[in-house]
Amino acid sequence: MSLDAELQRVDELLVRGSRGDALAAVKALCRQYPDEMVVFHRLGILSFEAGDVNGGLQALERAVTLAPRNPSVLNDLGAALQMQHRLSEAEAVLRRAANVQPPYPPAHFNLGRVLLEQGRPGMAVAALKPLVQIAPDMAPVHWLLSRALKQLREDKSAESHFREALRLEPDNTQGRFQLAELLQWQDRQMEAIVELDHCLRVEPTHRQALILKGLCHQELGDKDASLSAYRSVLRLEPALYYRVVKTIIGGRRGQFILRRSRLRHLLLS
Repeated sequence: MSLDAELQRVDELLVRGSRGDALAAVKALCRQYPDEMVVFHRLGILSFEAGDVNGGLQALERAVTLAPRNPSVLNDLGAALQMQHRLSEAEAVLRRAANVQPPYPPAHFNLGRVLLEQGRPGMAVAALKPLVQIAPDMAPVHWLLSRALKQLREDKSAESHFREALRLEPDNTQGRFQLAELLQWQDRQMEAIVELDHCLRVEPTHRQALILKGLCHQELGDKDASLSAYRSVLRLEPALYYRVVKTIIGGRRGQFILRRSRLRHLLLS
């Protein structure tokens, strides 16, 4: 049986849910074809899925040795290293993948993720921006770019990418919440509330959105709407009381609260 036919049999085992048998079959293929990148690549992925981190890394490293300029293999090894928090090694491998032509979008994306996780948002933006031209409808690229630009306080560009991402994924509640955070920070309270209301229509129990909505109304001086949002949070999760208190006290317009005991009465009534 040819290698292609053997790999097709592995795919059939996976479709049937026989992941253990598929893993055993790929291991046998690695012994039979010790110089074939594709079988070690497949072994690396299946090993990770089975929880064998060391085996997965060894298989992917072997695949990279056999195909040192294959961007898919390099990308998967880089992503695996990132999952193990080996960020410097992941960056080095992903840069190799990103330098291969033609561009391989997942490698640029994962490089941006690693750089952002390392606290280097400027370099993350540099890695991700080419993807906007290559894959303009890839929503995760816009999400990651918006986060990096937000950290750099490039608010106008961050907002632009947030809105493009939401055009592509309008019901992404965490992304919409992050846009609302940016708008609230810019003192655009009413615009932030619009985004938060959309978020809460999709996910009514989004605690962070309810707290931020309370703060927005507080900053606008709307006591009743503010307390309504804060109370909604505490009905969902009373343990968030001190976080809500900290939010109120940290706001610029929390003057409607006179004493801490009064605050507890207002929130828990």
